[in-house]
Amino acid sequence: MNVLICWSGQLSQRIAEELRAWLPRVIPAIEVFFSPEDIHPGKRWAEKLAAVLEESQFGLLCLTEENVDRPWISFEAGALSKHFLSANICPVIFSRNILELRDHPLAQFQSVHFHKSEIQKLTFEINKAYGKQGRKDDELEKVFVDLWPELKECVTRVLDFHELSNRDEKITRLNNVQDWYTYVTFRIESARKRILDTGFGPRTWGVFVIVR
Repeated sequence: MNVLICWSGQLSQRIAEELRAWLPRVIPAIEVFFSPEDIHPGKRWAEKLAAVLEESQFGLLCLTEENVDRPWISFEAGALSKHFLSANICPVIFSRNILELRDHPLAQFQSVHFHKSEIQKLTFEINKAYGKQGRKDDELEKVFVDLWPELKECVTRVLDFHELSNRDEKITRLNNVQDWYTYVTFRIESARKRILDTGFGPRTWGVFVIVR
């Protein structure tokens, strides 16, 4: 039985990679399907996904601020809903700015935020689906408590790095604007000085600039 992790966008993919590595350590019986690594070159994606869906019990959607409104996420959610009960499809929100999914197509599914208590509850739900193959509750709780800090640290590092990269990109764009403003200001000032050196007065200078 598989757990299918869906993602869209670079940030979501990196988070999905962390989940893919972490979940089987918490629930050894679990088999996580994650498209970049689990679909070999030359395979038809749709056919492979259909086969995985037939064997999957849970679908997790990694939601971030950059992908929550992307059509691909809604498409995958729709494909999942045709094979799973809605209770087995869970959007996992990895954004501090997304408080809820009200008035969103994914609002039909029960979502969780990336908080310890909510991820713990989700982990227990996944484990329950495995029946006797899953861990006992007391054992699972101990393992979760031991391994949660590791997942939290990895995902937080991914989120912080992404936020920092976006900030640097914005600063670069701002610097480009400031450089252009400095260049234009310099050209205007240079033109003003050249005009004043010719002996024209301020009124004539204004007309001169407009004519040019």
